Amino acid sequence: MYKKIEVNNKIFESEDFQKDKYLFNIFLKKVNNPDANIMSDEENYIITNESPETAPWIWSKDNIDKSLLNEIKELFKLYLVKDEMNFTCKKELYHMLVDSGFELIPAQEPFEIGFMKCDTLKETKPNDGWIDRVKSEEKELIAKYILNFERAMDASVSDYNKKTEAEVWEECLSRADEEVNSDKFYVLRNKDGKIVSMAHYSLRENNTAKVGLVYTPDEERGHGYAAKLVREITKMLLDGGYIPVLYTDYNYPNSNKAYANAGYVSGGTLVNFVVRKGWEKGLVFFSDFT
Repeated sequence: MYKKIEVNNKIFESEDFQKDKYLFNIFLKKVNNPDANIMSDEENYIITNESPETAPWIWSKDNIDKSLLNEIKELFKLYLVKDEMNFTCKKELYHMLVDSGFELIPAQEPFEIGFMKCDTLKETKPNDGWIDRVKSEEKELIAKYILNFERAMDASVSDYNKKTEAEVWEECLSRADEEVNSDKFYVLRNKDGKIVSMAHYSLRENNTAKVGLVYTPDEERGHGYAAKLVREITKMLLDGGYIPVLYTDYNYPNSNKAYANAGYVSGGTLVNFVVRKGWEKGLVFFSDFT
């Protein structure tokens, strides 16, 4: 039976959890939040959020016993403090819940998130790109790229649909301002100095560094720009002693090819899905993964 636990609980040191610690590095960020509410049976599964209204994550060991599903369903109901929330878990657990007829999961396709990790760099396709910082006067261009990135990911743009165009643009400008002033944000320029790709990274638990916000405008694709930028950032991270990881949508083969070309390999699949008290069509939020 589950109970409330602390982040120093023995389950976090178990062989099963340690095997998944890189795949669940966002999960570890959540459990280390002082306001996290962590519940577990101390052997087979853990569920947590950062605060009552944030999206919960569930870790479960592989080949989890089906007899535990009722306990896990009870926890879903405890963490569902709003009419609709997004949960993330392993693909295996998601399908077990759906196959059991769990009434809180609507009949719709979940959003599958691929996890990739880089141990060894590969040489990428030669091109005229060179890594650089962004200039303050380029903030509006970065805001445009951020909006296009979100739309391509079918992510927080779904939340934007509840806002006016002016509100959406202000949010993108605010995010762009953060990136422009960050020491973890980079762009790739072509020989003419034009920004042809962008990406950032963030430092996480277990000495990992998560690469994200990788975007190349449509007209600049096919030149290997994204792969080169990701490789350059990844090299800096590896040289600094970090373990580079990223999350990706497997429905975008061009992006995944760029990551593979830089040296990233697949490390598992997570599922982000809607849990709700009603049954109307749901939204997917990618913000945890960028």
